[in-house]
Amino acid sequence: MSNPWLVEAERAYNRQRLKFDATHLNLADSVTRAQRLAEREGTLAQVNAQVQELALLTQQMCEKSIADLVTRCLQAIFPENKYTFALVFEQKREQTECRCILRDDTGNEYDPVAACGGGVVSVICFALRLATLILRVPQAAKVLILDEPFMALSAGHRGRLVGLLEALCQETGFQIIIVTHLQELTTHGNVIEL
Repeated sequence: MSNPWLVEAERAYNRQRLKFDATHLNLADSVTRAQRLAEREGTLAQVNAQVQELALLTQQMCEKSIADLVTRCLQAIFPENKYTFALVFEQKREQTECRCILRDDTGNEYDPVAACGGGVVSVICFALRLATLILRVPQAAKVLILDEPFMALSAGHRGRLVGLLEALCQETGFQIIIVTHLQELTTHGNVIEL
């Protein structure tokens, strides 16, 4: 005959053993899941680093294209100032922000809106609009329609504007339609007077 106390002790032992085995399996499963998550986290970190690198490269390429076009327009209209245009990207509030600056030939930086006249700002705005259309993917229709874009440009600088517009149209294939009261712009291209 078996001792009832031993039988009960054996049953209690078996119950505890089953709990231990189940806990051991859960622990092994948790360790495996933790390893997979760590691998996934490492992979995600690598992908994130690659995406950030690609975004930075794209940002730099866009900045160069935009800065080159705006600088070209500024130098064509205001050759005496020798302005160069730049976009400055800064990390703020966990976002990338961009601001426009002008540099003169001595390296001084200016906020174009605060420190320059309306003519400079008009030329910058025109060039930024054109650059945006040129860089757009998929390519937009090659038409730029503007209403009085150069009203703030002084008469002394308007003569250079026609040559710049013609050259940009030739090079980019864009048609530029301008609604204007400026007589200097009505002597070239196809003019419709109303």
